[in-house]
Amino acid sequence: MKLTRFENPDAVEHLVFKVKPELVEKFIELDHEIWTKELEKCPALVSKEVWVAKDGELHSIIYWSSYEEWKAIDHDALSETQKRFDDAFGVENYEFVAAHHDVNQCYKITEFMVRRENYEHINNYGFC
Repeated sequence: MKLTRFENPDAVEHLVFKVKPELVEKFIELDHEIWTKELEKCPALVSKEVWVAKDGELHSIIYWSSYEEWKAIDHDALSETQKRFDDAFGVENYEFVAAHHDVNQCYKITEFMVRRENYEHINNYGFC
């Protein structure tokens, strides 16, 4: 277990959605198939996480190598990707709640990772 401090911190995009609880799995699958696969084409992408709350609130946490490279992504491609996602999932099945990064630019400064095998008792959504 080691604390890692990043010399060149990643820019953090933090999106929040409210999804019908019975459609959370479908949202996650389509998000990966449509959004993540599109973002993979961007050299600035470092990684992506999805956090889920019990009530269907989802947080998409995306790490970028720099704020400038992230914001330089082609907006037409992003709009097209959003349209494909909306057509596949249905705009009536989720609500965009917030983009926390629009209020404050955030950066990943440190990371402390515990070995995952210590968490075998946690189910698919991280709830004990």
